[in-house]
Amino acid sequence: MKKTIIKTVLAGLFISSIAVAQSNEVIDKILNQKAITCGYAAYLILNAGGIISEDTSPDSAWERWLNMGYVKSNKKAQDPISLGEFSFLITKTFDIPGGMMYSLFPSPRYAARELAYLGYIAENPGPYRNLSGKEAISILGRILRGQEDE
Repeated sequence: MKKTIIKTVLAGLFISSIAVAQSNEVIDKILNQKAITCGYAAYLILNAGGIISEDTSPDSAWERWLNMGYVKSNKKAQDPISLGEFSFLITKTFDIPGGMMYSLFPSPRYAARELAYLGYIAENPGPYRNLSGKEAISILGRILRGQEDE
């Protein structure tokens, strides 16, 4: 009985260490991207929103986002994501209500403008530009801190 409990605990520790290692590996890849890709952006946001697990691949995360039906895109998981698309993914995942224009025309353009207005985007809020992995993590960090404050 005692050996079974020890084996179970050790197996649990081993499995959790693999998940943490994968998560750290993915975060390192994101931080090193000069232009974050759609797949890694979807992984980052959907994982933070509790929609996917840490063991989901970036390709699967992007497919999940497309299957959620908020947007139709011809982009592949390996394509760079624009700030507007990234912002739209955030507003939908975290149910961030927008202003009048976003409410009338929910789109990547107005999602980026709304996040800039709320102070989550510190740099150039141009919705059509690419953003780095570091900037993506920074924006998401501000969003999560803002959610905690509410």
